[in-house]
Amino acid sequence: MSDIKTGRNLQSRPFAELSDEEFETLAQTERERMRAEREAIPTTGPFTPCSFYALQTADHPARTWYVDRMITPGLNFITAKMKIGKTAFALDLADAIAKGRTFLGRASLCAKVLYVSFELDALDIHLRLKSWEEPASENAAIIHEFSNGDKAIEETETLLRDFGYRVVFFDTFLPLLPSIGDFKINEYADTEFYRRWRLLGKKYNAAIVGLWHDGKAARDDFFLNPIGSSGMIGQADSLLSLDRKRGDTGGKLFIGGNHAPEETLRLNFRDGRWSLGEGPIEEQLLTIGEEAALKIIRQNPVGVTASRVGLELSKTDDAARKQLNRLLERGIIYKPKRGVYAVKPDKTDNSGQDRKCPKGQTDGTGHALYSASGTSETSGTHEEDDLEIY
Repeated sequence: MSDIKTGRNLQSRPFAELSDEEFETLAQTERERMRAEREAIPTTGPFTPCSFYALQTADHPARTWYVDRMITPGLNFITAKMKIGKTAFALDLADAIAKGRTFLGRASLCAKVLYVSFELDALDIHLRLKSWEEPASENAAIIHEFSNGDKAIEETETLLRDFGYRVVFFDTFLPLLPSIGDFKINEYADTEFYRRWRLLGKKYNAAIVGLWHDGKAARDDFFLNPIGSSGMIGQADSLLSLDRKRGDTGGKLFIGGNHAPEETLRLNFRDGRWSLGEGPIEEQLLTIGEEAALKIIRQNPVGVTASRVGLELSKTDDAARKQLNRLLERGIIYKPKRGVYAVKPDKTDNSGQDRKCPKGQTDGTGHALYSASGTSETSGTHEEDDLEIY
């Protein structure tokens, strides 16, 4: 009796009754059945269905990273608000890949790089590179003119296929968009255009890196910061979002995308160069604005109001309140009383008694907060347990 026939006979018996040899015969029969089914599936045009199991057990090569967990073949974006250091970040990143040196503590894969600069001319780039202490790479080149629309995709393919470039930067990506009248952001043509760029990169195992501007309003989710297109974000294999208050030396880099694992790095920006910074891990995901609000709260341990924070940060009360509520949702601060925000204290002091704000302390604007019993000196009512978010 053949194994196939034996296997089919075994299917009617409970697994618990099978010997190890019989169970392996049954498993082999099932594998052969699945293989026969896969081979019987017809292919139509470019479509070749693949089962979950076949994909699960396939021997796929590891993903290529031109910078570890940052830049990968396909479509990548670097986004930030205007004039906070996107180009400085991208030039340093391009040079790191061209040399195969580390970038922000991460290994890079040496590759031929092209940087297409639309916003800065040759003199601007010359002055930036001249300010570096070390020599720039000879494996990276720069141009200042490029086509848009379909022609841009064709020219980029020529660069990848015939000239051997493997990482191409566009600073910024906006001039590449088609200029035809029926091309609109967040419609089908928009998503399809970015998808073509993504597939072009994957075809040549090359990384297309576009710079893009963030909107003025800060969002809770850094994926929502780039101006305009959800189609662009949906096709991003990697998205790097820089956050820095203009004039400050401290900043953050939020990393995400279809393939890049979500991470946040604290950075420093000095003399036109970005470097790794330091800071508490639990606060890595805070925006620069949220960090500023938290700093004000820490300077006033008895608590502050949204009005006080808004006054210090030149924001409206409503904008400050939204920022504080985001800190509240993360569990970094709490509301000891309605409308008052404070850093979480230890639950008890050394005496084992619940801690209260000393009588006569204020929120920093001259308004009293609590008496020793926890009663508001401004309202005379006990609302310590009121945690309603305002």
